[in-house]
Amino acid sequence: REQVLEVMPPLSLDARDITTRNMAGTGRQCHATDLLRLLPSVAPPDSLGLMAITSEDLFPRFDASHTTGLASASARVGACSWARFDPEFYGLARGADHRPSLFRRSAMLLAHEVCHLMGLHHCLRDTACLMSASSCLREADQRALHLCGSCLLALHCSIGFNLPRRCLELALFFDSIGFHAEAAALQKMLPSLQEPLPLPGTDSNQGHNNALSDCNFVKAAPS
Repeated sequence: REQVLEVMPPLSLDARDITTRNMAGTGRQCHATDLLRLLPSVAPPDSLGLMAITSEDLFPRFDASHTTGLASASARVGACSWARFDPEFYGLARGADHRPSLFRRSAMLLAHEVCHLMGLHHCLRDTACLMSASSCLREADQRALHLCGSCLLALHCSIGFNLPRRCLELALFFDSIGFHAEAAALQKMLPSLQEPLPLPGTDSNQGHNNALSDCNFVKAAPS
């Protein structure tokens, strides 16, 4: 069945039971785990998953300084914050490249957390993969906006979709917004995706176990 993206009405965190704290130098933070507990109650019953996007700074637990994203594969919910992608968050002026940088980082974070939501863990094969772990913005900026072949196969086996069509449409989209290197990488991957792949839950998936060995379907960790 064709999946449709639906943007839901804004949800006020002030009116919800979300733990907050104040961090010296950056101000208010919201507890991401509280937010994830809230989301299943507002998710449409027929949804594949629900992702919350906020400009509020988030923290995953009280012994951690912050997180840009958190997701639960079991609950199919996630949350990501774009607060730290804005130089003004640190009291700095926005440069001329602020908007392109914000767009790329935000798109990468959202796609990364959605993949966690769908059951993918951090990639152990390719440091440039979208699902590679990062500990700072500099490391995150080195990642691609697309999955490596192994993680792409893992995602296909998790939810099922037309691999060649998805990669072609994503490549055309990247090209249309000026992400030409990303588009070229996906175009290069296309010839290897033409062979029909098994749908989730079929016995023929056994032949792909080796490709999936480093992309286990386990609960996501903070990114």
